[in-house]
Amino acid sequence: MTPEFQEVPLETVSGSDITFRISGTNGENRWVGIIREAGLLAPVLLRERQDGRFQVVDGFSRREACRELGCSPVPAMVLPLSTPDGVCAFAAVSLNAVARPLGLLETSRAIALLGPDLAWDARQDLVRRALGLEAPIPRLKDWESLCRMPATLQEALEAGALAFPVALDLGRLEESNAKALARLFLELPQSLSRQRQILSLVREIAERENLSPAQVLEDPGIGAAIREEKDKNAAATRVRAILHQRRYPTVDRETAERDRLVAGLRLPPRMKWEPPPFFEGTTHVLRLQFDSEKELSQHLSRTLDLLKNPALKRVMGE
Repeated sequence: MTPEFQEVPLETVSGSDITFRISGTNGENRWVGIIREAGLLAPVLLRERQDGRFQVVDGFSRREACRELGCSPVPAMVLPLSTPDGVCAFAAVSLNAVARPLGLLETSRAIALLGPDLAWDARQDLVRRALGLEAPIPRLKDWESLCRMPATLQEALEAGALAFPVALDLGRLEESNAKALARLFLELPQSLSRQRQILSLVREIAERENLSPAQVLEDPGIGAAIREEKDKNAAATRVRAILHQRRYPTVDRETAERDRLVAGLRLPPRMKWEPPPFFEGTTHVLRLQFDSEKELSQHLSRTLDLLKNPALKRVMGE
């Protein structure tokens, strides 16, 4: 299956056949500047088609740059029509992997191309050889599903706004729900733990209120938080608070009441009262900060005063 060098008219190279495309189409095509200055120094890899045209195996961006610059014919290494799809796929993946580190979605597209009809044990070795991986990658099998997810999820992944584990969770949802959550994370990028928290809250609210996750996110308060808060972190905090209050209305009311009662104790800044988490249990914590024996003595005196404060029994739920 040795390719043959040819000068190929650009109009005979299909631009719509993206079977072996690994990279995305977003962003500036750097090949335009390179080819304009130095010409096409790296031939594209093509395969003959039955209709007499050519299919791109490697070099999609170079073909687009040549089209934009009006360069024709283009230098190409041409594989014969009889070249199996598996050979073309391996060539496409390995040439891309050698050229640069592949992103998450590029790796997903690469895995999807390689040995789709093989059992995973056999595919895994093929994938590792094509990508040049020396050591196993955790959850490599799960990566393949990313390239089949809705475009909104892929956009959020490429923007770094959606964590990989959360993307896998969203990929299992009905498409409209997955898109709604992906749009939220695109608007308000957050850490993995915060994304998981929001996803969990939205699911629980949807189940309890017999709504879809997308309907939960139509809450007017969420839209208002995104519009009104200039700081993304502040908006995200406000959205989480809205969802938490909706999921745990009783706990949130108790929290507000307990905060009001604790404020009534009038503790100094370096004394902090912490009730039991979620008000489950009876153990309260009083934290003291001090830099001297004198300050510690003042804290102890203030603690003794607390025992005489009628508000203490209310704080402790007695």
